[in-house]
Amino acid sequence: MNVFLTGATGYVGGAIAKELRAAGVEVLALVRTEEKARAVRERGMVPILGTLEALERHAETAGRADAIVHAAFDDAHEERDAHATRALLAAGSRAFVYASSAYNRSAWRFALEEEVLAAGGDRMATSVVRLGMVYGGLGGTMPDLFAAAEAHGTSFYVGEGRARVSAIHRADAARLFHAIVRQGGRGIFEGVDGEPVTARALAEAVARTVGCRRIESVCAEQAPAEFREHTCDVLERDVAVAQTHGASVGWTPRFPNVPAGLARAYEEWKEEAIRVG
Repeated sequence: MNVFLTGATGYVGGAIAKELRAAGVEVLALVRTEEKARAVRERGMVPILGTLEALERHAETAGRADAIVHAAFDDAHEERDAHATRALLAAGSRAFVYASSAYNRSAWRFALEEEVLAAGGDRMATSVVRLGMVYGGLGGTMPDLFAAAEAHGTSFYVGEGRARVSAIHRADAARLFHAIVRQGGRGIFEGVDGEPVTARALAEAVARTVGCRRIESVCAEQAPAEFREHTCDVLERDVAVAQTHGASVGWTPRFPNVPAGLARAYEEWKEEAIRVG
C-alpha cells in the first residue's frame, strides 16, 4: 500500500508519516526543498519535490497512490488550502482524507469540508478529520503550559477556567488517519479523544504532571510570557466535541483523555527539547 502525503515534515503530518511507515506503508511525501527531501528519505519515505500551489504537476503520481492524505492544511492561507485540496481531489485516488480543525469553524473551511465530502463516490472514499487540540512532543499548545509551570512553579489557566478543551494525543491522531486510510472510511471524523476537560482541570493535570502545587487564573493580557496568543485562545474557547465515528474504522484512542496522556506528553516534550538542544 502507498499513500501520497502532504505535510509530512509538519507536526501532525510527521506523526502520520511515522505511523504509516511503522505499518509498512510506502509514503510519497510532498516536500518543498531538497533539504526536506533528504530528511524524509532518511526516514524511509519517497520524496516528491513540489509545492501546494503547483500540485497539478504531481496529479498523476497522487492519483496512482492508494490514498491521499492532505495534512498540510493552513488556516492562514484560505486560497492556497482550497486550491491544493481541489487539485488533490481531482487526482482521483481511491481514498482522500482531509485534515481539518475542530477549532476553526470559519465559513470557508466548513464549505471546503462539504466540497471534500461531496466529491466522494463509488470510485473514491472521502473523509474529513476535524482535529482538536493536538498535543505531544514539541508542537501544539501543551509545551507552553509545561514551560510556564516549570518556570513559575504554578500551573496557569485563563479566565474562570470553565471553557472546555477537546484534545487528542498526536500518536492517536496519526492512528486515526491510518485507520481511515486502511478501512476506506467515509464522512466526518472528530479527531479528539472524546472526553473534553475544562481549562482549569487541564491546569490541575499539568500541575500534577510537572510537580507544582499551585494553579492560578490569569487574564489573557497578564498570561505568563511562555503563553502565546494561540494558547490563550485555546484556553478561552469552549470546544466540546464527542468522538462517535472512530469505531467505524476500528479506532479508539490509547489515551482516553488529556490527564491520561499528559505524563507521556511531558516525557516527549523534554526528550525532544534535549534533541533539538
